[in-house]
Amino acid sequence: YDEMFQTLQEFGHGSCQVTHGAFCVDQTPRKWWPSGYEDWAQHSFLLFDDGTIADITADQFDDSLPQLWWPADRKRYALNDAKADVAEAMRQRFGIQKW
Repeated sequence: YDEMFQTLQEFGHGSCQVTHGAFCVDQTPRKWWPSGYEDWAQHSFLLFDDGTIADITADQFDDSLPQLWWPADRKRYALNDAKADVAEAMRQRFGIQKW
């Protein structure tokens, strides 16, 4: 584990840490979404000291993304899971848990 993080530090972007936050799954609002809904999901990723993000599992949400997305688009990430919690609550409230 320490060896992996040491290798990542050799990227030249400082040290990194696992961040438990959120990922914006679908950036294009759908007509059938409830008003104000944003499609966020809880997600963990690596955040480097310089603010860049490396994500080894973003492709689970978006087939167009590479298996290792680095540097990842920061606009699709939140550094905490609040947005994902709001999205989940809206899905449950509107009865569309498995949409």
